[in-house]
Amino acid sequence: IKNFIKCIPLTLTGIILFFFSHPSFIFSKGLFFLAFFIYIPVLISVHKATLKTVWLQGFIFGAISYGLYAYWIIKAYSEFMPVVYIGYGILYSILFLLLKLIDIYFGKNNWVTQWLLICSFEFIKTFGFLGLSYGVTAYSQYRNTYFIQICDITGVYGLNAFIILFS
Repeated sequence: IKNFIKCIPLTLTGIILFFFSHPSFIFSKGLFFLAFFIYIPVLISVHKATLKTVWLQGFIFGAISYGLYAYWIIKAYSEFMPVVYIGYGILYSILFLLLKLIDIYFGKNNWVTQWLLICSFEFIKTFGFLGLSYGVTAYSQYRNTYFIQICDITGVYGLNAFIILFS
């Protein structure tokens, strides 16, 4: 429990970075530069967490970050919000658990595998029932013309990989 409580501020920092980097009811244009730092507190939190509690951190991250991010769903489809909370909570609990397993078993080069996993996760989460194409890290750069020009060559997921690599 003590370890879990110590990791909560890092998880909340990741949530804040995710939320503020995209357009929202607080920052209508988003603070795009924060996207480069979203996964830093997340990965530190995963590293410090225990295998028993890391999934709960992921659930909290997914439920709160997408609950805040998809605030507009409340007005249009309020009955859908619990699905968003639970669905993204489960998706991120799986991601955090896999990140922790990589942290445990891959040693010094775990960052490469974690980067590949996060990039793959950002691609995969756009499919299926909960397939919101919103919330992809690269979408936070919509006003940054220098970065979005990369998408002509690599697509949005190439830019996404670059931003996540920075973290």
